[in-house]
Amino acid sequence: MKNIKNIKNILVAVTLLTVSFSYAQFDVALNPLGALFGRPGVSAEYVVSDNIGVELEVSTAFGKAAGISVDGYNPKQSGFGLKLQGKYYFSPDEGADGIYLSLYVRQKSLKIEDKSSTDYQGFKSSILAAGLTVGKKWIFDNSLFVETAFGAGRAFSEKYEWLDSSNTATDYGVNLGVDFVARLAIGYRFN
Repeated sequence: MKNIKNIKNILVAVTLLTVSFSYAQFDVALNPLGALFGRPGVSAEYVVSDNIGVELEVSTAFGKAAGISVDGYNPKQSGFGLKLQGKYYFSPDEGADGIYLSLYVRQKSLKIEDKSSTDYQGFKSSILAAGLTVGKKWIFDNSLFVETAFGAGRAFSEKYEWLDSSNTATDYGVNLGVDFVARLAIGYRFN
């Protein structure tokens, strides 16, 4: 029930943002795969011109940690992220569609913890990064769209820590300095 409430709060915030730009072309999208695993991402893109868009994405993590299923452990996840990106669309058909190249800046933090564990109770990670993505947006006649993208960038600040039973952090020691992003989004264009 709490998961549904969090998703509703995010959708209400994006809807209010959309209404504030009601006289402009505006795209709102949801990451369906993230939503299935308790890590939904909602984004809103303001279409500046046929070739340029500016997007803000808000993501969160909550509930049972996705994909972790070990007898005796019940890890929970929590986290928050923001990503701002500017997109340049090459040869758009409908305006702000087709193949694009974007610059992004993002901050993301995640905590996975299991208070029932006797050894390590959790894991924390945080990253601040900037980079490039390449993507494509397909807009359909009913204003629905599908978007995919992938990219990489430089991690300016990167931290990974294990939390032991006394909640003391131990540095994990793996800092690659590289940030990878991928995206699948389904959305609607408001004209």
